[in-house]
Amino acid sequence: MTDLKAAPAAKQLTLSQELVLAKRVARGRLGVVYAAVHRVLARRFAVKVFRPELTSDPEVVERLQQILRETSALSHPAITPVIDFGEMAHERRVYLTMDFVHGGSLAHVLARRGRLEAERVLDLLGQLASGLAAAHARRIVHADLKPTNIMLSEEVDGREVLRINDFTLVPALASGPTDDDPFSHLSLLSTVEYLAPEQFARGRLDARVDVYAFGVLGYRMLTGRPPFIGTVPEVMEGHRRTEPVAPSRRVGTRAVGVQLDQLIMRCLEKDPADRFADGTELVEALRELCASDGEHGATIPRRTSSSSELAELGDRLTMPVGRLRRLFYDAIFELAELAVRSGIATEKQVGVVQAAAKARSSVDTLTQKCEMIEGRFEDIRAELRERETTLRHAIIELSLTRAERLEIGSDPADLEYQLRALETRLADVERERSERFTELNGELERVREAIGEVEQGLARCYRELHDTLVRQRKRLSSEPWTARFERLDAYRDALMKRRVTSNG
Repeated sequence: MTDLKAAPAAKQLTLSQELVLAKRVARGRLGVVYAAVHRVLARRFAVKVFRPELTSDPEVVERLQQILRETSALSHPAITPVIDFGEMAHERRVYLTMDFVHGGSLAHVLARRGRLEAERVLDLLGQLASGLAAAHARRIVHADLKPTNIMLSEEVDGREVLRINDFTLVPALASGPTDDDPFSHLSLLSTVEYLAPEQFARGRLDARVDVYAFGVLGYRMLTGRPPFIGTVPEVMEGHRRTEPVAPSRRVGTRAVGVQLDQLIMRCLEKDPADRFADGTELVEALRELCASDGEHGATIPRRTSSSSELAELGDRLTMPVGRLRRLFYDAIFELAELAVRSGIATEKQVGVVQAAAKARSSVDTLTQKCEMIEGRFEDIRAELRERETTLRHAIIELSLTRAERLEIGSDPADLEYQLRALETRLADVERERSERFTELNGELERVREAIGEVEQGLARCYRELHDTLVRQRKRLSSEPWTARFERLDAYRDALMKRRVTSNG
């Protein structure tokens, strides 16, 4: 059979009587994608030919057929339809045929542009949410949403159109987690940056894993980077245990908007119950966001959760003081940014806002670095704990054997030598742990000192901005000023009550 890397004109590879592969257009973990031409229709299609080792098991092929039967029934402008599924006669390789999307992937766009403007992001997220809503209504979960699975093309009217590829293919082809390898079900994934926390564990997945990936995609488009970066273990740890820095704190509230910021953060909740339930809820939330009048609109409704924006006084009085203080500072910064946009800020005030924005970005970067260093402590513990346990068990077994030999009067000299060698190796492990922890502690301390220095300057900026805003308040009695000042007052009052409670 012709080499699939190329399909020369003299030996065109025919999948059926009419469909012929023309050229390879992409390669991934699942297989190779070709552009194919239909001889009669003169129309181009995309053909994904799966890696043979993925479809060698008849049960996998049967499962794939069942899932594709369900997904082929999806009819939505934001979903690339599956047209055919079959097996190549000579090579016994399984393939599926899809509509060919003229354009590039979202991954290519982000690689070129870095981040996208909020208006474009909202349009793309709206199309993505609509496609997910159609799938979720049929209880179909994608489970591998990422930029390479999203295609963008430009229609005749100039509108950018989004299409979702590869619905449920990874769950269909991947084996489930096992006792020996709890992450075996992730082997076909090329990245973990877009996975929900529950995807790293056993259990049935539902639409909320797509909601989480939707949030990561929105975050990536708005800020130019996913919420968590680093090694695979560091990213996994971030998804499971670290609260992400809000998009607005990376690129500014003006670039994101309060409501879109809140929507993304709700999608990224660790507990699936605290996210939007499915694509339909996402569509409704985006509709409310777009219908509202920008800065004047209502905030995105959130379920009550440990990380929600708490509106009730009782919640404010029980939340950590550090988080309450951050919300107070964010309220100051929001008002100051609004003053700059409205053109009423003094030249000095503009300079302070710029300095504060730069410092906030530095704190976020340093904080994430700090979190990654802290995650490495546990990695080292886990790595050395296994070696230490093995050595300790070996020492115990040799010690018992030595005791038995002494009881019967046998010479245990050879065992003495082995015991000393094992004890030396155990001491080496303990010394390595101590050295690596000392190095990490030093690195962590330097980062924390840097954070402290930046935060001192940032606190001065907040105080100066707050004093200026208080002086300007009398002539800022209309919306959206009133609502923002009320929120500022609420956070300040809650902080003061917490201080009184602590002192009392």
